[in-house]
Amino acid sequence: MHGGAASTEVWHRIAPALARTRPVYAMDLRGHGLSPKPPFGTYQLWRAADDVTEFINTLSLHQPVIVGHSWGAAVALVQAAAFRTRRPAPVATALVLAEPPPTFATPQVTASADAAAELAGRPLDELSALCSIIFPGRDRNDLRALCHGLHHTTPTVVRSYTTDAAEHTDLVPLLSAVRPPLLLMRSDPNVRSVIDTTSWHRIPEHLPETSMRMHVPGADHDVHRTHPDAFLDSIEEFLTSAPMTSIRERKFHKKETND
Repeated sequence: MHGGAASTEVWHRIAPALARTRPVYAMDLRGHGLSPKPPFGTYQLWRAADDVTEFINTLSLHQPVIVGHSWGAAVALVQAAAFRTRRPAPVATALVLAEPPPTFATPQVTASADAAAELAGRPLDELSALCSIIFPGRDRNDLRALCHGLHHTTPTVVRSYTTDAAEHTDLVPLLSAVRPPLLLMRSDPNVRSVIDTTSWHRIPEHLPETSMRMHVPGADHDVHRTHPDAFLDSIEEFLTSAPMTSIRERKFHKKETND
């Protein structure tokens, strides 16, 4: 599940790599990509979670590994915790949450949403020119995916999903209700992370025993874009490190490091 103002295009590196060993499915969340765009005020996390549950049930997916980033990670968390959802949470093999905001009611999240809303819905050629300036050095395919997500949403959708998600003033306690093994991934706070230090230190109090926290040094909030190899390797390590019987924490380093 992609983040806000994005689409399934963001998985252009991740999905093919995962698909070498397992079937991979991705969906445009409500209001994003090519999915329908309901009106303002209908973007609560539980509504998006129910959409995902319906997607999983319709395709008869059996015990999937559910992966979410940012807003999509918050949706996945609400789904797994069955918090205010109308549909029972699907039985999942594992849950991967990359950069889930502890709350959407922060100036940082609001500022990010405002910036996305300014670009949302613009023509692709205009977005391409703007994003190449705003994000210098980004891979061409990453820029294409970024522009695709912005083009296929609207300012109304961006402001609505942020406002509606902010009704949950603290998402961290929901971790206690998650049943599948869980990997929680944080990018580098010195670069850009939506998980503040206070929340990061508070998270272990609520993590299930079969869980892992992982910090990716040098990674931007969009860790699957800036550090795709670390993102993939951490997922594979997590899924193959059974039995998972205790909370673990580590920093991911692709090769050598002294940290």
